[in-house]
Amino acid sequence: MPRTKKVPPLDPKERKFVEHYLETWDPEEAARRAGYPNWHEKASELLGNNVIVEAIKAGEKEPDKHCQACETKLNRRANDSGGPESLSVFKRRKYCNDKCAQHRNRPDGWIKNHSEARKHKKDECESCGIKESLHAHHIDGDPKNNTRKNIQTLCTWCHHFIHAIMKRLGLDIPGKLPRLNHHVN
Repeated sequence: MPRTKKVPPLDPKERKFVEHYLETWDPEEAARRAGYPNWHEKASELLGNNVIVEAIKAGEKEPDKHCQACETKLNRRANDSGGPESLSVFKRRKYCNDKCAQHRNRPDGWIKNHSEARKHKKDECESCGIKESLHAHHIDGDPKNNTRKNIQTLCTWCHHFIHAIMKRLGLDIPGKLPRLNHHVN
């Protein structure tokens, strides 16, 4: 049976160095934050210590995370210096991109459900006939019900209008907006 070599524990300053290094990926900054008086010289010495290198490798393990909006698996991004984003930043990140982050007030899986609904959109607003800025409106208010019968194509104005009216009336289910007749002189 092979003998395993026992690794000596890190002292408190070395632990702080590893923690800050995993956060910043800057050895000199990590040594300074850890409290070494000669941090600019100590940084390279610490990175040459095999025990510290092993602690850094062990601390790099990233959790299995998914975007809260679209459920895509999250991966660490590149930072400005080309290295991976710090582990602390990665652990705090909840979204895969800016588009998903803009929907942070939406329930989990909203983008995935909404992309299914958009497949049933028509070429014009079913209420006023406008052909631009079209939305997929869920008639029964359930974003998971993406059947063709439950999707009404509305322009931005009509979509906001029906939700505002339903909110003012205290109704939970938005319903279907009727066809509006426009009379142009």
